[in-house]
Amino acid sequence: MFERARISGDFSRAAPVYAAYAALQAKIGAALIRHASPFLPAGGLLLDVGAGTGDVTQQWPMRAIALDAAFGMCREAMKKRLPVVHATAEQLPVRDTAVDAVASNLMLQWITQPERFFAESFRVIKPEGVLAISTFTEGTLDELSNAFAAAGEMHRTSDFTAPQTLTRSIRNNGFEIVSEQHETRVEFYDDVLDLCLSLRDIGAHNKRIDRPRGLLTLRKLREVAGYYGKTAQGIPARWEVHMVVARKKI
Repeated sequence: MFERARISGDFSRAAPVYAAYAALQAKIGAALIRHASPFLPAGGLLLDVGAGTGDVTQQWPMRAIALDAAFGMCREAMKKRLPVVHATAEQLPVRDTAVDAVASNLMLQWITQPERFFAESFRVIKPEGVLAISTFTEGTLDELSNAFAAAGEMHRTSDFTAPQTLTRSIRNNGFEIVSEQHETRVEFYDDVLDLCLSLRDIGAHNKRIDRPRGLLTLRKLREVAGYYGKTAQGIPARWEVHMVVARKKI
């Protein structure tokens, strides 16, 4: 479980510099667009949920509305002259069957009830419309999580859902999956501190309710680093990325 207020607050504070640090998110967003584009209706309307600063929203090959729960992200998206909605993914302020597609790039891992998002998406999408999502799944940041655990620091990273749990929830909410893709991406960082700071700079650091309180000391970080394998490129961070394109059944 996550602290909702902490999520929106952290991402709002990160908004002014988010684009400068979120290269991985941008790459995955571009991959999601490539993956979903063959299934999108021409000339339709897309709702981008968890749109952040709107950089990916601008790239969809159809008219798009940016929606985000963090006001700071909405403010940045408005600078791009996008139509913007400040709301949560679990309660979309959109009338029934109003959009041709709903997209979400790397947002699902930050909500505690993804099934609510899928139900809301089904409600607002037109019959035969499209849902396109990307999210991090189990295995993501396992190296960091294991290093923390070895140093006696539990619950320092988020938990991630299994891909099959994700797809089952999508189907249970009335969608037919038409395309699915999984890939592992590995990014390298100078050290553990560099990785943790990069997560902080995009607002993606730990938001678990059961997370330990207080900052890690440099001594503890050095201990964590001792359990983290390092290569000539630096320390690896693994991101398990799952993309799904589904169609609303009628």
